[in-house]
Amino acid sequence: TGVPADTSATLRWTLTNTNNSNCTDYDDVVLTNNANPTCSAYADNPLACEGAAIQLHVSGAGGNGGPYTFVWSGADASYFSSTTSSDPTFNAPIGIYNLSVEVTETSTGCKNTCPVQVEVYNCTPNCETGFAVKTEVSGDYTVVDEDYSSCFRNDGFRRWGWVNAITAADKGTAVEFDFYAGAGRCDLSKGTNTGKVIVHYGDGATVTIDGSDHVVGPDEVVVTYELSPGFVMSEAHVYIGCDPYPTTNSGNTTVAPGQYSFNGGDLGYIQSYSTPVLEDVFGDFYVIVHGVVCESDIPDGCTPYPASPEEGGIFDPEETTEEHFDLNCSVDTGGWGRTVDFTAYPVPFENEVNIKYMFEYDTDVKIQVFDIKGALVRESVNENYVKGKVFTSKIDLSRTDNQMYFVRLTTDKGTVVKKIISSSNLSRD
Repeated sequence: TGVPADTSATLRWTLTNTNNSNCTDYDDVVLTNNANPTCSAYADNPLACEGAAIQLHVSGAGGNGGPYTFVWSGADASYFSSTTSSDPTFNAPIGIYNLSVEVTETSTGCKNTCPVQVEVYNCTPNCETGFAVKTEVSGDYTVVDEDYSSCFRNDGFRRWGWVNAITAADKGTAVEFDFYAGAGRCDLSKGTNTGKVIVHYGDGATVTIDGSDHVVGPDEVVVTYELSPGFVMSEAHVYIGCDPYPTTNSGNTTVAPGQYSFNGGDLGYIQSYSTPVLEDVFGDFYVIVHGVVCESDIPDGCTPYPASPEEGGIFDPEETTEEHFDLNCSVDTGGWGRTVDFTAYPVPFENEVNIKYMFEYDTDVKIQVFDIKGALVRESVNENYVKGKVFTSKIDLSRTDNQMYFVRLTTDKGTVVKKIISSSNLSRD
């Protein structure tokens, strides 16, 4: 006699045994077929950002009414808060996971399995290095304000980024910088403005420092990050000092963020952060502001990444150097300490531009002109420059498109880049 699957039934047979002496014995055989349990499994939030926990649930029913045990599988056991819980959480790397849970009725050993699909989503798909830079608008272009900001490459470093000069004239003001990410070679057209950095220099502004309001005093400095909607930051580093760049233990200048005055790593994902209040600040000083900036992409219905306890916080004093405690600087930040510089004129130019330079050393001099897409349009080389001589190179740009260009001058001791704009381009606007 057949019994349908997942159906409880008890079958009884009577066995008759007769031996050669015609003696007969009877016995009953009872076979019980237990129904498999049923199960219901689901996730409260089947789509979640990486770092956010997915809440799973399973329940058993049917069979003989329980009790039931559960075993989750389909991913590394370490991703589950418990593989044997009816309500575990799941926290895994980015990916789509086809999970399953086996339900067993303890009294019968009968089993059933339920599937659950979840997705851990990459909510910060593009992360880039970012630096603070002062900008201005020239015609149709946003360009670097060289009165404040100088590219690292101007001083011979291979990395890109900007060191910014704050002068005594800025005291009593809030100096606002753009926070550009991905601007390789200090080319703003390659990067994205992801927010702003503000250097409060005795401006009397009310700023939030680690959850508390603080009015910036006349001899105080506070540097704040304020990222735009759609962007978050996972690392932050700030250098403040009397010299343009920090130095290593061996005394060499460096732009490596790990050598900055303030270091904040593993911040989670935040949009605002600041330095502690710096007191007794006078005169001119330099600031480099760095961070790792990510685009924030959270789809509808997706559980966001966890809120960071570092949001709105300040750098950990244990992760700072002692340099920032002495900012009574007696330096002139206007000169940048450059060994490489030049003057371009006229600006704006019409058909040709003059590049005038003078150096206190013998050197080869290479002048390159690039368009806004980074393409080289003109090049001039002086292989016999003699120390102390004022030299002018004429660059003919009459047969190039009317637009803004970048002039790069390179000597044996470094490189400097400046912008030039054609007068025809301005007259067209």
